[in-house]
Amino acid sequence: MSKGNRTGASDDYPELTQKDIDRAVRRKGLKIVLKLDARGRLTLPLKMREDYNLKPGDCFLVSADKTGIHLARTENPFDTLAEHALNQHEQGNCVEIREFASKNGIKVSK
Repeated sequence: MSKGNRTGASDDYPELTQKDIDRAVRRKGLKIVLKLDARGRLTLPLKMREDYNLKPGDCFLVSADKTGIHLARTENPFDTLAEHALNQHEQGNCVEIREFASKNGIKVSK
């Protein structure tokens, strides 16, 4: 790091390649420095994504406190809902919308 300005300018930190990051992740107990890009994104190293089975589209809960920003993977609520609906359909617990409307006094146009 340069001795002068320590404001986080881009020349303060060398650019890390994916190979450098993967090597750092393999070393136990070594912390990794991630750099926020111009659009506010952080990229998790490939080895970490593989180890935690993280895939594009995964959802995360984000919380912040005095110790930092914390991420926890969560289920996409729409995936959970779709899975429940498919299970109900397979068990025969579904009715067609017109049948439901008829039983509940709801008028449906044709």
